[in-house]
Amino acid sequence: MTTAGLLLLPSALLGYDIWLLVTGQAAGMTLLAGAAGIVCALGVVSLGAASLLVRRRRLAAAETRESRGDYGDLDPDSHPEPPLLGGGQGNDTFGWPRI
Repeated sequence: MTTAGLLLLPSALLGYDIWLLVTGQAAGMTLLAGAAGIVCALGVVSLGAASLLVRRRRLAAAETRESRGDYGDLDPDSHPEPPLLGGGQGNDTFGWPRI
């Protein structure tokens, strides 16, 4: 769960307290709970906006040709072969004698 999602839980749970605070009917602990709910809701909005901004920047960077680098020759024969484990001398019996 993301930080914004974690902050969304208390603001959703304190929805009625937020409503009482906004309408001016809150008193005592309801006032504190409503204020905490509003702070959590503002945190959700600000973190959501920041994550969208970062996502758009990353997508814009990935769409440019420079960020992906130059593609070399795609001919498979031009690439070196990886070495085989055991120098290519393995067999299907894995060292056990055949019966």
